[in-house]
Amino acid sequence: MKVSKSMVLVYVLFVIFSLYSPSFAEEKSGIISEFYLTSLNYTGSLNKDDGWTSVFYSSFPLETGKIFEFGLGHADITYSDGTPDLKQEEITLTYSDSGNMLKNTTTRFGTHFILNKEGVESGGKAIFVDLTCYRPFPENYGLELAFSNYDGNSIGNIVQIGPHYGKWLGHADKNNTLYLETKAVFIKSFRGVRVDLSDDVWSSVELSLSGKINRWDHKTTIWGGERVFMVDNGGFVMYNLADRYIGGILATVGYRFSKDFRLGIGAAWQEYKEAISNEQVDSTTANLVLTWYF
Repeated sequence: MKVSKSMVLVYVLFVIFSLYSPSFAEEKSGIISEFYLTSLNYTGSLNKDDGWTSVFYSSFPLETGKIFEFGLGHADITYSDGTPDLKQEEITLTYSDSGNMLKNTTTRFGTHFILNKEGVESGGKAIFVDLTCYRPFPENYGLELAFSNYDGNSIGNIVQIGPHYGKWLGHADKNNTLYLETKAVFIKSFRGVRVDLSDDVWSSVELSLSGKINRWDHKTTIWGGERVFMVDNGGFVMYNLADRYIGGILATVGYRFSKDFRLGIGAAWQEYKEAISNEQVDSTTANLVLTWYF
């Protein structure tokens, strides 16, 4: 099976938003905008070479406890097998409510679209919802649900369930925090997935440690298992990958230069079995994140 170019883009966006998720952005009451610039490289791939991506993200507080989020991504990927290089966009819209609809619960839902239709596996769409019961300290727990579909019926309908649990470590304050989160992900395909896969159910476990020390912030994520066709990072990533991902490590560090500006850098390594060859491929990325607070 030939892997579509859109499959590469959605994986790249997964890495970018994994490197830095806007968890600390939720502490602020104003508009927050971020720009991501990422380089990527594949080792051992039969058709993927290298490339770059850019992503724009912004969150808008509507009123107390209510936030609207917007994300737009672009990728430019180079192929080594003669396939025309990829240029493609995706868009995400989300809305969240903390404590208004349900007491001590954050309700978050949204939609994600692959805008381009370059092949039978592009033009995807997803809807997602997350319910998180919280206390400021020391813990929270919740459940993510996602439903995705792809134009051309090349992949079919995908249902995803992700229970998660988070715990604040120690006696944190707004300038010094340490937060541990774990998540299990279960993915099931329906309506005849037309790709060369041995099963239609995949599962994985993820562990993340994030924190702040005065002006510095950091996040490290490690995961293992199997991930195919996953909707990830709060719905900002949707990837119709026939490639079977089996693990990875992602890390970022950032510095808040002023009340209006933050600079972050990150790197990631992930391993997967390539659909066209079943060979193991190592993927590495490096990225730069600029954040503005208004």
